[in-house]
Amino acid sequence: MTARSLRFLLLTLAAVALLGLAFLGWSTESITLQGRWDLYTARCQGGQWLGDQCTGHLVRAEQYRFKVGKQAQEIGFDVVGTKTERGYLTGCRVTDARNWSCQAVAPGGAHCIARQLSEGKPPVPPDDPARPRLVSRWRWWLLPST
Repeated sequence: MTARSLRFLLLTLAAVALLGLAFLGWSTESITLQGRWDLYTARCQGGQWLGDQCTGHLVRAEQYRFKVGKQAQEIGFDVVGTKTERGYLTGCRVTDARNWSCQAVAPGGAHCIARQLSEGKPPVPPDDPARPRLVSRWRWWLLPST
C-alpha cells in the first residue's frame, strides 16, 4: 500500500467516523438547533397503555417544536405538519431550550403537551390512557404513521 492510498484510507475512515458521531448526536437529541427543542410522541393503537407499555401497536403521533425566546421569556410552539396548532407559552422562566417553565398558554393558542421542560423532558404526565407518550427521535422516525 502506498503512502498516498494509506492517507486516503485514513481520511475516509475519519470522515465516516465523524459523520457517524454527528448522526448519533442527532438521533439521540444531543445535537439540536440553538434555541429549539422537539418532542416526539407515539400513540397506542389497537390496545391500551399499561404504564409505559402499549398492549397494541405503537404509531407515530405529533412532533412538537418549541422555540425559545430567552429575551422575551416566552416559548413559541407548534405541532410540526399542521398550520393551525401553534401558540405561545407566557410567564416563562427560561434557562435554555431544554430547561424552562411557563405559567400559561397565551389566549388563542392550541393545546400544548408541556408547560415545563427539565433536561429536555416534561414532568411525568398523569396516567391518561388517551395521552400520547414521549419517544426518542430515532424511534419516532421508525414508527409507522397513523
